[in-house]
Amino acid sequence: MEDPIPYNNNMELEKGKYYTQYGVTYKCVTDSIVGYDADLTELLSLLEKVEGGAA
Repeated sequence: MEDPIPYNNNMELEKGKYYTQYGVTYKCVTDSIVGYDADLTELLSLLEKVEGGAA
């Protein structure tokens, strides 16, 4: 969580890893299998927002 992965559209998300976009950190709760052309704010079925996460 101290070093989240900077998210780029179309990245596959892996369960248990942390991603950051626009200064917000998210924890992936399920694998995405494919990449999506969407911001993380649109993928909240795969993620949970981390309060106080690193930017």
